[in-house]
Amino acid sequence: MSEKYEAIETMGEIEWLQNRPETYIGTTNHPTHLFEEVFDNALDEVLNGANKVIIKLEKDGTCIISDDGRGFPIGCDEQGVPYPVKSCTKLYTSGKFNKNVKAYKVSAGLNGIGLVAVAGLSDTFNIISHRDGKAHEYNFVTDFEKHVIQHSVKAPIRSNEVGTIISFKPSSKIFRSTDFDLAYIKERVRVVSILTTAKVELYVHGSLIEIDSDKSKLMEMFFEDTEDQQTYSFKLKEHDQIFNATFFFDFERNEPRIKGSVNLLPIHDGTHIKYFKDLFAEILMDFMPKNKILVKSDYLIGLRCFIENTIQSPRFSGQTKLKLDTDIKKYDIFTSSFKVALINLLKNEIDTNALYQRFLDYKQGLTLKKTTKKLKKRKFSASLLDCIKEGPGTALYIVEGESAAGSLKKCRDKNYHAIFTLFGKSMPNVDTAPVLKMLGNKTVTDLFSVLGKDHDMTPAENSSLVKYDKIQITTDPDIDGYHIAIMIMRFFNKFFPSLIAEKRVLLPQIPLYGYYDGSKFTPVYDLDLANKLMSSGKKLMRHKGLGEFDPEELEIVLFKKSAHVIITKDYIQEAIANDTIVETKSDPAVEDSIEPENVEPVTEEPESNKVPDILDFIF
Repeated sequence: MSEKYEAIETMGEIEWLQNRPETYIGTTNHPTHLFEEVFDNALDEVLNGANKVIIKLEKDGTCIISDDGRGFPIGCDEQGVPYPVKSCTKLYTSGKFNKNVKAYKVSAGLNGIGLVAVAGLSDTFNIISHRDGKAHEYNFVTDFEKHVIQHSVKAPIRSNEVGTIISFKPSSKIFRSTDFDLAYIKERVRVVSILTTAKVELYVHGSLIEIDSDKSKLMEMFFEDTEDQQTYSFKLKEHDQIFNATFFFDFERNEPRIKGSVNLLPIHDGTHIKYFKDLFAEILMDFMPKNKILVKSDYLIGLRCFIENTIQSPRFSGQTKLKLDTDIKKYDIFTSSFKVALINLLKNEIDTNALYQRFLDYKQGLTLKKTTKKLKKRKFSASLLDCIKEGPGTALYIVEGESAAGSLKKCRDKNYHAIFTLFGKSMPNVDTAPVLKMLGNKTVTDLFSVLGKDHDMTPAENSSLVKYDKIQITTDPDIDGYHIAIMIMRFFNKFFPSLIAEKRVLLPQIPLYGYYDGSKFTPVYDLDLANKLMSSGKKLMRHKGLGEFDPEELEIVLFKKSAHVIITKDYIQEAIANDTIVETKSDPAVEDSIEPENVEPVTEEPESNKVPDILDFIF
């Protein structure tokens, strides 16, 4: 046995945290999860009576979150270590573990990891606790070489305030970018503002960001085409725990979609979703006429639902809390009132005859929409979110993944903009792939259907069958996105050459950088301009993909100040030969098409103090 095999070492808690941060926070691309840990603690106070939360994202990268709750506990443990110090330096320390002292009726954070992760992955971390008529301040500095979190405690001073203020500055030693995902933070603030009576304010670089907290707009945050829908809801409360559901039935789209929150955390998967789907379908199945056609899952067709759930001692699948993993038996307390509430809606409000017929039509492969011969040729695709109109002015945006599609659908014009979502690297190389492999590829056959083409290997002869005026290949501005763009261009070159000849296939240019002046977002396409702005002290945001743009930003990039390349056969051949796609050097205000011959490759090598060129990431 070698000496290396026998060299077993044990890391300390903070050293392990700093060497394997993904274990605790999921990703080190950006520090947004650190924000979540501190924000979730403030929301625990909201769930237990606090009325206000203030978030401040400063220019130097510092995040400050305050609440008017009870104030962070300031006592000491048996060894005389102050609770704030222990909570921020020792893993698995929490005020939520003690079952005999119920400090929280309900809470989101339960693992005793969050604040240690925030302190251990930040250069500086501070807590000010206002309680019992005094302000208690605790300051922490992280030594990344020695893997220790050093602390100092200031003498308490008088204070008439109550609550907690936590500030931290994520470290560039850990994170590739120290910029927070502003779009995600905005969405979280909006959800909390809608679901609670608490006032949540967000400031970015000193400016208050306006958040639409209209409680009637909850469903439109998560679902398409909610304006004319008849929504139904019921609210259940048992032993300080709640289970509220708001829902409607989409008579055009079949796939059921259910979103939710657990203790104000955005959790769209897990126990609460399974409990609702099973019980909801069972009740509808028992209430509606007996038949031999429909199965249990058919009673969820077209369902759109948002669940607001607060529950004691929730369990999640990991520290990032993406999925609820609580024992489903804990939901038995809601079952009786759930049945009463839903049956009451079925008897008095919901048109069950129309709904039952809708289920039957789905099962028998019928459609409620008027069809034409052209529409009959296009089969249903779960990857497509279609637009209402056809012909001039319409466009099909081909995007990567649900995140990009989610941002785009919130800013698109549903009359003119359709979205086709690619999942993973699902597009094959159509120039080399075997015929049977292509015919078995769902992305290829779905695109054939969406574009009105038969499922065969011959090029489409009649471009008029394509109802969209333009095809926009809207992939991320990174190596994977550009490779996918080449695969899509190969697809259109092989199967829809007439669209290429008619200049109907475009490649939007997605900026890597942008900045805010107050609440106004300006994209930066030109790398020289980006370097100039950085040199002058301007803080630029870097977007690695479409999903990182919030809807307002994406609307500017794609619809208001757009720049794009018109794809030609020569352009495709050049892209294939180079196995990459050059980036546009353009004015961000350009609104007209940029012909391929006008696209200039960026060749200037970046210096250490300059913004990196996208080509650096590709090669």
